[in-house]
Amino acid sequence: MSSLNLSQLSREHILRLNEISCEIKNEYHDLIAKIYRDTDKSLDWLVSSTLSRNNYLTSSFLNICYLKLAAEVVDLDAACEMVSVPSRALKQVLDDYFSRRSPAVRVVWTRAKTGLKNRLKERFRALFDWYSGATTFAVMWLARDRGRKAAVPTERPITLIDTFFLPTILEDGVFHDRYYPGLLDCLTPEEQKDIYFNPSVLIYRSVREAYKIAECAREKFIYRNDFLLFRDYIHALMRPLRMKRIDFGEYTMAGFNVGPLLEADFRDNLCNMSCLFGILNYLFFKRLSQEGVKLRFAVNWFENQVIDRGWNKGLKTFFPATQSVGYQGFINSVDYNFYIMPTEAESKQGVVPDEVAVVGPGLVEDARSFDATIEVRTAPAFRFQNVWSSFEPNPPAQQMVVLVALPIDFVESLEIVDLLVEVTKLCTLADVRFHLKPHPSLDMNRVCQERQDKWPATFEVVGGDFKTCLQVASVLVSNSSSVCLETLCFGIPVIIAGSQSGLTQNPIPKSVSAEIWRIAYTETEMLDAIRHFGEFRTLDPSPFRMVGRKMRDEFFQQVTRESVLEFLELPEKRPRPVIEVMPGTQSVPNPQGLQRQG
Repeated sequence: MSSLNLSQLSREHILRLNEISCEIKNEYHDLIAKIYRDTDKSLDWLVSSTLSRNNYLTSSFLNICYLKLAAEVVDLDAACEMVSVPSRALKQVLDDYFSRRSPAVRVVWTRAKTGLKNRLKERFRALFDWYSGATTFAVMWLARDRGRKAAVPTERPITLIDTFFLPTILEDGVFHDRYYPGLLDCLTPEEQKDIYFNPSVLIYRSVREAYKIAECAREKFIYRNDFLLFRDYIHALMRPLRMKRIDFGEYTMAGFNVGPLLEADFRDNLCNMSCLFGILNYLFFKRLSQEGVKLRFAVNWFENQVIDRGWNKGLKTFFPATQSVGYQGFINSVDYNFYIMPTEAESKQGVVPDEVAVVGPGLVEDARSFDATIEVRTAPAFRFQNVWSSFEPNPPAQQMVVLVALPIDFVESLEIVDLLVEVTKLCTLADVRFHLKPHPSLDMNRVCQERQDKWPATFEVVGGDFKTCLQVASVLVSNSSSVCLETLCFGIPVIIAGSQSGLTQNPIPKSVSAEIWRIAYTETEMLDAIRHFGEFRTLDPSPFRMVGRKMRDEFFQQVTRESVLEFLELPEKRPRPVIEVMPGTQSVPNPQGLQRQG
């Protein structure tokens, strides 16, 4: 007798799971399109998790991959009599599927051990989300300012640029632009006058402090809550009662009745904060229009999330003559984050900008993966200006440093830490040190606390600028982050840490030479990769650097005055400013620290 545990897959099963995810995407898109046709096509549905395709917001796609894997394993292994699943909905679907098999396969729901508070939040997730939304909206409403609203010009058209306020944006009481650094440096004061940034403020406990810090920046901001009315917040919070329900029971895919999966996702995310903010983004443009604000051009930080759908739907509804571009100032795993690439159905629904802008010519075709008719162009790689500056590696002569860039997701970061802990157990790596650099939004203290009893002496948490950390490294270990490509551009090898239980996030495009990177799923593979690239430390680094320079040209467009003017569709009518970002240099930092990175 054998069994399959979907929460603890073997390397062979993980590889097959990733293959399945690539095979069923088109069928999954057909399912999503059918669901949309069966709805009332309201905004509430357009910003729903069910239609989002976003693996961070909904587990439907991953669960369907699990279903297909389980069916294949049982078909190939006649001795497999039990399948352990991580959710009640998966158990329902597989119980139905295997009930028609003789002998029937037993399906067991293995619940993760959590505290009482987490169990209550899981059971009453929608209620907790609604309360969180209500308290957040109350803070937004109380933080509105009529003076800021009155300062927004109505006599001339402006350019609106979508951005975010995160805790790292306002470190040390100074505003640091992490999304479009160098953009204003390329414009004259006259051109800057009509540029307004529209931030999603994700630091509500100190929102007033964030506004106060931003007031000292040279960037000008238009805040949603200054324009939204009290009834707009109520309208968003009433979404659960307003949505027209559909019967999920008849939906099938890959031979399974996937209704229970879709129903569970719909129920759990009824009050998801992202969905509620998608509605507010739509209403924000309605209020802008009513106040007489004119938009010449609009830039959406475009991840094709539900908040973006509300933003773009509102722009197209209330400012139909305004040209818009969806800026993808990042490089993600196209296999895992396939939702960032619009489908034909989404384009027809009016939730996609007029154009999509990517940061390098090598990314254009990926953006058209599911809609060949979409307009795609290149734009300045604002967050990646470092790849065009000089870089002099300075690794220790007697020691190999492995820089570990931990992603934003807590579970993924724990997986990487656990994998490297096992690597240190395989053999003594006296000449190897691991520098762990967390994503700015990752709670590293929590990671350390979770693994404090296993923390090796060779692990060191580091901070500071990523490029500075990279100078002493011989190899990088990471997965979902764009820093993987930045690292390769400097000729430093990268090891992608494969997922231990789900879909692997590999941001490296398939066209990049495999000689400079590897994927490691097990501790043995990770150790072999570290040793393999460690052997190159004393050899001529020029071949790797040649690969890096080729990548830089293919995936990162330089930030210059010309590229910024083209990006914002501004005419070249005025003399060049004194400050300019030129090839091989970084943007000149503002003396007040008004820069931020991604």
